[in-house]
Amino acid sequence: MGWNELAALGNILGGIGGLAAVALAAWAASSTIPNTIRGFRETKREEKRADIAQQVWVAAFHVVRGIEAVRHPFTMGDGPGESDPLEPSNRDAAEDFLSATREPMENLRTAMNELVKAWPLAVIHLPVGVVEALGDLWDVNADFHSRYSRYLRSLKRRSSHTIQASATWEPGTSLAFHDMELTSNLESIERRLQAQLMPIARHLPL
Repeated sequence: MGWNELAALGNILGGIGGLAAVALAAWAASSTIPNTIRGFRETKREEKRADIAQQVWVAAFHVVRGIEAVRHPFTMGDGPGESDPLEPSNRDAAEDFLSATREPMENLRTAMNELVKAWPLAVIHLPVGVVEALGDLWDVNADFHSRYSRYLRSLKRRSSHTIQASATWEPGTSLAFHDMELTSNLESIERRLQAQLMPIARHLPL
């Protein structure tokens, strides 16, 4: 085989090698790019879940603190040096109670609006346990508002009577408003949400 034939063969082999290199690079790209895209999408998904977990936690935290603020002893007038709004002599007990709780109740309504906005996102992106805890928090908030309304009605009846005040007041209404079961339920829900949301918000393994 002459030099010309060898040179031609070398060119052919070189071309084949080049084609093989191109094919190898194409195969590597076809394997790497999907993995890169998949990893990018997974990262964005985790970031989205973390953001939603933070929104849900902040909203739920505000709801719990909002309920506690309305039920706080000093808000209720049970602190040192404060008069009991249930005393028969306090004819403006209902008005005083409304005045004392107006701002905390407004803050609670704002917190509940935050929770309602975040709730549908939690259904889509967060574990079912979070959604169940939000449902329980909703029920506790409804129970709290029922207690609040009964307590206020009791104050109004007590304030509108003097001689017959004791006959018109609902016994145990104040105790029901301060019921420790309500406090226990709030604490339990807060612990459940914290345990499930914190790892997601911090990008930690569940």
